[in-house]
Amino acid sequence: MDASEQALQQLRDALEASAGRQMCVPRDFERLSEQIFAKVHAKVSSTTLKRLWGYLKDGSMPRESTLDILSQFLGHSDWQAFCSSLRKENIQNETVVAKSVLDEGVRVSRSNRRWLWWLMLPVVALCLTLIYFVTRPADSADGTFVLTKGQTFQSADEYLRLFGITPTATYWDAPLPHQHGIIVWSPQYHHPHWHNEGNADSLCPTITEYWTPMEAETDTFTDELVRQKNQNLYFTVMRTNELRITFMRGLHADSTFTFLGVYRVDTSKSDSTHVVWQRIADCLNLTNLDYLQQLKN
Repeated sequence: MDASEQALQQLRDALEASAGRQMCVPRDFERLSEQIFAKVHAKVSSTTLKRLWGYLKDGSMPRESTLDILSQFLGHSDWQAFCSSLRKENIQNETVVAKSVLDEGVRVSRSNRRWLWWLMLPVVALCLTLIYFVTRPADSADGTFVLTKGQTFQSADEYLRLFGITPTATYWDAPLPHQHGIIVWSPQYHHPHWHNEGNADSLCPTITEYWTPMEAETDTFTDELVRQKNQNLYFTVMRTNELRITFMRGLHADSTFTFLGVYRVDTSKSDSTHVVWQRIADCLNLTNLDYLQQLKN
């Protein structure tokens, strides 16, 4: 792999890390495109992103202006600054590794390895204790870890930690660790693009999801593009057979997140224009998440 391709691979890795997911399906690229626009107010189309990942194979290289925007999204001034940071990071890593090897050789030569393990045990115990207290869910009144419909949280960090998920910029669609096809979903009530509609008074027994452009974007998105976006949403959801643990933001006209329960697709009411999610569980026992696989369609 030459230097330019290695830099592009590291760019892709950094973008996926910032997005909190791998770029696998069309909707992943659409979401990343929206995140880039929201952060740096510059447009990189989902088609361009697909070419960067090789999802669309036409042999073309991304323009430097595109690489500049992607680098700015990652916190760098431009593409050259991003590449420069990679070179500095490689030098630092090599220095750290060399020093670590040298220090380890000195320590091992001066002391018995058995004593080294004894010295490390308190540090390991302290780390495990900190991880436990940071990530454990709140204890309910009956001594079990249970989420119930209607519970509210001030931020996504509060409930994502219950699932062992590190909050990222894409907190609204976080895969549940070690559970294929199960998403911790944090939609915004009546989002201007992804309209997440439901009856707030009854805590949304169903949620209807579909995409439309905002009023200022109606000249940019044709009816055909809108149709394609909703069609991609429908077929992606039907193919992946997702189950969604749902926390709705702004349900009570504020910025809190309300736990609504566990949802799956209502296949009888969904089509290529919209997806209807139906609540199938009001509570969630955090001590046993394996049972969720049995709730899929």
